[in-house]
Amino acid sequence: MKRSHLLTLVLLFGSIVLGITELIETKAVLFLIIIFGFTSVIAAFSDRYRNK
Repeated sequence: MKRSHLLTLVLLFGSIVLGITELIETKAVLFLIIIFGFTSVIAAFSDRYRNK
């Protein structure tokens, strides 16, 4: 696993934990998850078309 993917997953899980413990708002966690999903899809397509 690439180091950048590991860092992204750690940040994602950290934000989920902060949302569950209510240290940050649930809306903020949902926003971060949506951004994470969007950027992951874009990165996957970028890698796919760059390797062609």
